[in-house]
Order: sequence, then structure tokens, then C-alpha cells
Amino acid sequence: MKILYWVPLFWPEGGGIEVMAIQSLPVLQERGHQFLVVASHGTMQQPDIMDFNGIPVYRFPFWTALSKNDIGLLRTIREEVIRLKETFEPDLMHIHFFLISFTD
Repeated sequence: MKILYWVPLFWPEGGGIEVMAIQSLPVLQERGHQFLVVASHGTMQQPDIMDFNGIPVYRFPFWTALSKNDIGLLRTIREEVIRLKETFEPDLMHIHFFLISFTD
């Protein structure tokens, strides 16, 4: 199964969702599932694209765009996420949000 895993933050940012992800995704990957992670940059300087144990991680400036009401940037991010989704063709989208209070 191909799973688009969308979370506010991802490793190396630390927290409950991040710990759950870095523990569960590799195990599920070993069982044959493919993942693509979509997350924000968070508070650390992170590359836009990285690899986590063979899982591609794409980071976008979601919170910057929202906090600045930057409609142009939001449109660009939306188009990039749509392209990722169309290219990856997930069977399932796991979207895990608990609140919007992060920074890029």
C-alpha cells in the first residue's frame, strides 16, 4: 500500500507524533508499505527534501504562508502537494494534525 503521511512536523523535530512516526513507519515499510511524508519545516533549519530510511520527506513553509496571509505562496504549496500526490498515487492519505501553532 502507498501511504501519503501528512504531519505538522517530522524528525528530527521531537514530539509525540514525530516519535510515533519514526518508530512505526520503518516497521510498516518492512511489511511492504511505501511512504511519502509531507510536513512543515518546523523550528529547525531543514532541507525541503530529505530521505528518512528510504522514505522521502518533503517539507513546505505552511506556517509561514499562513501567518503572513501569503496567498501566492499558499497557491504554490498547494500546486506542489497536488503534483506530489499525483506522482506518488497513494492508496491512503494519513493526515495527522492536532493544532496549528508551529513555525517554519
